Amino acid sequence: MGMLRVLIHGNLVRDPEAGETKNGKPVTNFSVAVNQYQGPNLPEKTHYVRVSAYGTLGTVCLNALKKGQGVICWGKGDVHTWTDKTDGSARGSIDLVLEGWDFAGGKKEPAPEASAQMTEEEDEELPFD
Repeated sequence: MGMLRVLIHGNLVRDPEAGETKNGKPVTNFSVAVNQYQGPNLPEKTHYVRVSAYGTLGTVCLNALKKGQGVICWGKGDVHTWTDKTDGSARGSIDLVLEGWDFAGGKKEPAPEASAQMTEEEDEELPFD
């Protein structure tokens, strides 16, 4: 059995948004733009990673993070692939279930809990494995 661990460093695309799972658990969602160096004389490639933070960790993100801020995020990763219905091209996305984060340059604003990690208790309450 394997596991996909993800560590990203980028900037928030928009302010985090609060929501709920189907089971009524609080979740905070946001996206991070990550620029990938491709070599000299080549443009950087930008990847957009969807991030979901549950419980207390999500509340901290909702209150501390803002559009444009630089962050480092880590957690459990998932890759989704599909075929675009309009042009038949292959598409994909990277999703991350947040376990922890920290500021990484950009607009750093003080917050009482400037970085956070998911507790083991909260991890066990997630609606999936």
